[in-house]
Formats: sequence, structure tokens, C-alpha cells
Amino acid sequence: MVIPSINCPDFKTAKQQIEEAEGFSSWIHIDVSDGKFTKTSSWRSSAELKTLSTKLNVEVHLMVLDPEEVAKEWLEAGAKRLIVHVQEMRDPGGLLSLAEKYNADVMLSLDPTQSVEKAIPYTKDFKSLHILTVFPGPSGQSGQPGWAEKIRALREVSPTATIEVDGEMNPENARIAKDAGADVLISGHYIFSSPDPKGAYEKLDSI
Repeated sequence: MVIPSINCPDFKTAKQQIEEAEGFSSWIHIDVSDGKFTKTSSWRSSAELKTLSTKLNVEVHLMVLDPEEVAKEWLEAGAKRLIVHVQEMRDPGGLLSLAEKYNADVMLSLDPTQSVEKAIPYTKDFKSLHILTVFPGPSGQSGQPGWAEKIRALREVSPTATIEVDGEMNPENARIAKDAGADVLISGHYIFSSPDPKGAYEKLDSI
């Protein structure tokens, strides 16, 4: 499965890309960067998301300090899945309970600064795991070393988990990710920088 990601400076661009993705995807991944947990900030208005009548399922990647403080507003805006970085999580049980009230899921994320060992205590409760191959922040970065090994290690620890990999997912890296055990590929720059976003999506989806 491939999910296009939205990492934009403004709502106008985000809306345009979301509407474009409706032509070829059933899900959309929205990157929310606060400029505090990350060095840069992105469009991050849950209120504006709520105004969209999109048919897409929405997952929201909370690259923010204190994700639990904003989790409810994104769930109320229609998010079906929240992605939270392990080092910023304070109340796993509370976060999972909140998501359950909205019939949503929570995915635990490891960025390049976090080892697989950081996720192991939570794999019993979190059935969805996210590997970010780049540092949290803007789209179009190069992947950091070791991400494929992380996927393999997580697959050994949690054989039935859904593993999502995010960052520099071009066809070459997509093959590596799938071979390592990833279920879902997140791609923004490769898809939306292409003159044919639908074709780029379908190329990744065929791997």
C-alpha cells in the first residue's frame, strides 16, 4: 500500500494536493510540523482540515512537542490515524483510549534518533509502527542510514504489526522497504514533484 503525504507551508497547497490525491488514493498522510520539535514548520490547521469534504481516509503525522495536547483536535477534524513519536509520548494509555473513542488508530513512530529498543515496551499495545527514514521536518530529504535494519528488527519483534515507512520513498527505496518487511509506503516528494503524480503513485504501488 502507498499513501501520498502532504507537507506544505499553506492550506491552499495542501488542499490542492489532497484533491489531486483523491484521483488515485484512498488514504492521505498529513505531516504536521510545529517548528519546535522540528526545525521548520508546515501547515497544521485542524480547523481548516475539518472544512474539507474529502473522501480520503486521513492519517496525521504529529511532528510536534506534546502531541497529546493536539490529538483530540485532529481526531475531531476527522483523522482516522495519528502518528506519534515515541520520545514525545507521555501517556500511551490515555492516547490509545482517546483514539478508540473516535474509532481511530495510533501509530508509534521512530525517527533516525530513536532505536528500535525504544519501541519494544509499547509493541504489545501499539499494533501500528512507523519508521521515519529522515529527520522530522520538510519533505524531500535524503534517508539516513539504518532504516531498513530497523524495519527488519521491528518485524522480528512484532510479526503481525502494520509497519509503515516514510521518507525518500522512490522506487529503489520502496523495493528495499518492502523486502525488509514494510506494509505501507509513505511518499510525498516523489509523487507530487512528478509531472504525473498519479503515474508516480502507481509505479510505487506496483512494487
